[in-house]
Amino acid sequence: KAVVSTQSTGVLEELERTMSLFAFTEPESSPFGELMKPSQKHKVAGELNSAILESQNQQTTTNLHSLFKILVWSQDTLSQNKISFPKMEDISSGIISNS
Repeated sequence: KAVVSTQSTGVLEELERTMSLFAFTEPESSPFGELMKPSQKHKVAGELNSAILESQNQQTTTNLHSLFKILVWSQDTLSQNKISFPKMEDISSGIISNS
C-alpha cells in the first residue's frame, strides 16, 4: 500500500492530475494532455533520478551540467556588465564569437 504525504499539497495535486489521465481514452487530448509530452516525461525522469541519487547520498547533478550552468551564468554576468569576452554561442558545436 502506497502512502501519499498530505503535508505537500503540490504533490497530491500532481498525483491527482496524473491519475486522471486513466479516465481518458486519448489522454493526450485531455485537459491534462501536457503531462504526456516528452518534455514533461523528461522532467519527471530527471526529478526521479535526482531523488534516488539524493536518497543514496550521491551527487544529483553531473559535473558537466554544473560546468554548463557556471558557463551560462558567467557569460550572462559579463554581458550585463558590458564586458567584452569570447562568448560560446553554440554549446553543441563549440562556436565562439567575440562580444
